Parts: sequence; structure tokens; C-alpha cells
Amino acid sequence: YVPILQQVRTALGKTTHRHAVEVSGKDFILKQMVNACENAYPASCLNGIGTGRTAMVLGGGPSLDESIDWILAHRESLFLFAASRLCGELQRLSLKPDVVVAVDPKPGMYEISREGLLWTDVPLVGSFHLAPELAHQWRGPRLYLGKLHPWDEQAVGSKENIACQGPTVTHAAAWLAHAWGFDRI
Repeated sequence: YVPILQQVRTALGKTTHRHAVEVSGKDFILKQMVNACENAYPASCLNGIGTGRTAMVLGGGPSLDESIDWILAHRESLFLFAASRLCGELQRLSLKPDVVVAVDPKPGMYEISREGLLWTDVPLVGSFHLAPELAHQWRGPRLYLGKLHPWDEQAVGSKENIACQGPTVTHAAAWLAHAWGFDRI
């Protein structure tokens, strides 16, 4: 009975996981559809802007605190990608990023990123499924990562876009910097 029980548990675990992924995917698709009207410019429209330049991805944590003096001293030679949750901290430091990146579909994204709404000239690059509360209120330019619609884009003649690579916003920002052609990240 033990081998049969193990087989049943394994099969049940796989089935449960598959259904959980399918159900959670529904939330991403719903956000994608809500954002479709706001997602006017694919991030791929800026491919190549990084050629010959150095990018720095700013995430939260102790490494930012340890490196902030160096970043401020070398600001003019860096293209800064900042996780959206850093907007308030960066404003307190009088450090404006070149791009803010956000990927989280949860409504709390607005609360932790709302200081970024004070900038009117800093672009937000968000995933196709970004929390609409943030995506729709951003005052600066907006670009999106991923597909505009959940169906086959070629059928409607859409251009190829940069995929939204996770699992974190810093991974997405590093992938974006790579896709935009930065020589050093």
C-alpha cells in the first residue's frame, strides 16, 4: 500500500499545483485586460538606448545604503533603473532615477510607490499586469513589458516587445537594461 499511497500523493500534488497556477494566472490576465488601454507604448520602442552606456539597477536593501555615496558621486555617468518601492527614499536623497520599474499586480503597489507620482518626467516601465492603481495614475511617461493582450499578438499585427522577466522587480529591471543594450549593468 505504501507505494500506491506515494503515487496517489504525487499525482494529487501535481494536479493541485497545476490548478493553483491556472487560478492565479486569472488575476494576471484580468490586470492585463484592465491595463490594455493604458499600455500604449511597448518598452521595446527604446531598444538600443543603452549602447555605450552603463546602467545601475537600484533595489532595496543594505547594498543601496552602502553604495549611495558612490552612486551620488558618479550619478552623471550612470543610467539608473529604480525599483518603484524606492521612490520615496530616492526623493529624500534628491536622487532622480532615469526609469522606475514596477511589476507587482497587487493593489498595495500603489501605496509603496506613490511618491513616484511626484515626478512628471520619470518614465515608469511596468509589467503588462502591473497594479492598475499605480499604472493609471503615473504622471510621467509609461511603457509596458510583455504582451498587450493575452492572445496571439501576431494575429493583430502587434510589434514584438520585451518579456517581463521575474521573479522580482530587480530581475525585470536588469533584463530591461540588457534588452535596451546597455554595455555594463
